[in-house]
Amino acid sequence: MPLRFNRTATIFALFLSSTLIPAAAQMSAKGKTSGKDFDNAAAEQAKRYLEEGRETFRFDTFGSEDFWGGKLKLHEAVAGEKLGGKGPGLSPEKALELGLKVDVNAIPTDVAEALNKGEVDLADPASTLVLLRANAVVGVTGFFAEDGKTLTSVGIQCAVCHSTVDDAYAPGIGHRLDGWPNRDLNIGAIVALAPDLTAFTEMLQISEAEVKKAVEAWGPGKFDAELNLDGKAFRPDGKTAATLNPPAFGLAGVNNHTWTGAWGTVSYWNAYVGNLEMHGKGVLTIRALMTPRSIRSQHERSRATSRTSRTGLQPSCQRSISISSRCRHRNRRRAPSTARPRKKVRHFSTIRPNAALATSRRSSRNRAGTCIRPTR
Repeated sequence: MPLRFNRTATIFALFLSSTLIPAAAQMSAKGKTSGKDFDNAAAEQAKRYLEEGRETFRFDTFGSEDFWGGKLKLHEAVAGEKLGGKGPGLSPEKALELGLKVDVNAIPTDVAEALNKGEVDLADPASTLVLLRANAVVGVTGFFAEDGKTLTSVGIQCAVCHSTVDDAYAPGIGHRLDGWPNRDLNIGAIVALAPDLTAFTEMLQISEAEVKKAVEAWGPGKFDAELNLDGKAFRPDGKTAATLNPPAFGLAGVNNHTWTGAWGTVSYWNAYVGNLEMHGKGVLTIRALMTPRSIRSQHERSRATSRTSRTGLQPSCQRSISISSRCRHRNRRRAPSTARPRKKVRHFSTIRPNAALATSRRSSRNRAGTCIRPTR
């Protein structure tokens, strides 16, 4: 026993000398770290996070182009028949009427000069494509073919609803104002322009005419973020169920997001919108649609991940352990005598309108546009 202890102590001492001595030498070479160094590091990190967040907010489509372009074919309505699309096309004049905004700082120099001289035809959809190629349309990204001329798809960002401009150049054209709600944006009218509304007719189980009636009733600055869940487009009084587009700033510390009916934290609401409204490619779990067993499973996975984080493993290892824990849970089987049918967990990709999800949603909506859900 003493021999084994001495051998262990020797190995441990060698380990400390090989790790701590070089670290101490490095610290002595650099000198002492002052409080100012920590402040500078924190400020630099905050600046980096702000820049990364702004980049995501302004330009990340989250793969939504597969829905708005791939399914709705909205890009064809933007380009118009003359440019390989369908219909008359979307001119800059019409785009501004629908509430879309233009970032004056993103307009190419030659286009800006021509615009100042009145040489740009704002009634021509080709001018809209020029702005899309320059990423000058706030919250909208155009995807072009290799020739750089043919518009093949469009995607949206957070900024399309939660940014506006200061109208420095003209109404709808100016410098970006991130986080400000775009109360001019007529989302429903833009959706109604899409040549193919099959995604909505299948989702809501209604005709194309009824889809257009529902979305066109929203009007500027409003959006119904729960239509795809309960299929209710109008309140009992016959008015649209859409709510006012909220700002994206000033919500820090607001842990119960009451704007749309106390659905959870702001970060949860962001995930909800990114997956179900922007139609980005992600994963969202809605606890209101989960069975007690699936909630328990999710809790066990969270505990497994928490345990691995305490072991000091790398994130990749943590993910692997969490996944294996999930697989073990799914592979469990009850004894035949106590077996009972398993309920399916409904994920966002298979959600269909269900009136039982929010029985009194529309009738309980107050004048401020919030929604108070019944306690389950």
